[in-house]
Parts: sequence; structure tokens; C-alpha cells
Amino acid sequence: MAGLPNVLSCLRIVLALLLVLLSESPALFTITYIVCGITDIADGYIARKYNAATKLGSKLDSLGDFIFWAVVVAVLFFRTSIYTDSLVLTGGLVVTIMRAANFLITKIKFKQWGMLHSTGNKAAGLALYLALPICVLLGYMPLYLAIPVFIIALLSALEEMAILVTSNKYNANRKSLATKD
Repeated sequence: MAGLPNVLSCLRIVLALLLVLLSESPALFTITYIVCGITDIADGYIARKYNAATKLGSKLDSLGDFIFWAVVVAVLFFRTSIYTDSLVLTGGLVVTIMRAANFLITKIKFKQWGMLHSTGNKAAGLALYLALPICVLLGYMPLYLAIPVFIIALLSALEEMAILVTSNKYNANRKSLATKD
């Protein structure tokens, strides 16, 4: 059971990359997308429940998250008309730039790559995870989805940046700015 969380994270990485190829097949895309979501939840849950959390596991989870969301952005851009809506595109670019900045801050300040597993980041991930199938089905991202997803993602990216800038040590599992390292 100790290695299962890492296997699930690696599976998510492979499946996330397959999403690009499966984006032309709605049924296979949706099934693979759901499995990616399940593995994202299961790896951390199993690691905590069975005391199998490791630094490697945390890094694999962060890498899996990064690859999954990079693929999601690519699918949104190429499989929907999201790029024609300047408000949605601008909001997405702002959050993407902030996420990239946070990734670089982590590397420069803490000498490692990583993304925080904060409550805000999980909320942003869940919001986008739930919105994507609707966007692919409709072929665009309606504002009633774009605005709340953008606000949640922006706030979580700002919180992550504040945590990174004010922290003396890196703790990938820090839940929020209000909690201690």
C-alpha cells in the first residue's frame, strides 16, 4: 500500500497526457478525465490514511497537477472557442502567469519545483475540473462559469504567492495563509 499513492500520481501524469489525444472522442476523453480526477483525490487520501506520504509523492502529485492543468488549458484553448472571448482569455492568462510566477518563486527561493496543496488551490482545481466538461460540451466557456472560476483561481494564486513570499521554508501541504508553516 505504501507505493500506491505514487503509482496513482504517475498514472495521472500518463492519463493527463493522453487527454490531448482523446479530446476528439468525447466519451473516452470524459472517462479519462474523470479517472484523472479520481487519482488526484485518491493519491493524497491514501498517502495520509496509510501514513505513506513521502517527499517523492508530494513532488509527483505536484507534477501530475501541473501536467494535468497544462493539458486542460490546452484542451480549453484548442477544443473550444475560449480564445475568442477576450475577457475569459485575459482572466485565464492572468491566472496562468501568476501560477507560473509561483512555480518560479518556489524554484528560486526554495531550490525546488512545487505547487502548494492549499485549500484555495484545491478549490480552484475543483472549480475548473467541474467547469471543463461543460466547456467542451458547449464549445465555449460561458461567463456564468468563467467569472466564478476566475475569481477562485485568482484568489488562490494570490494566496499561494503570499505564502511563498512570507515563508522561510517550503511546506507543500500548507493549507492557507492563516495556518503556520
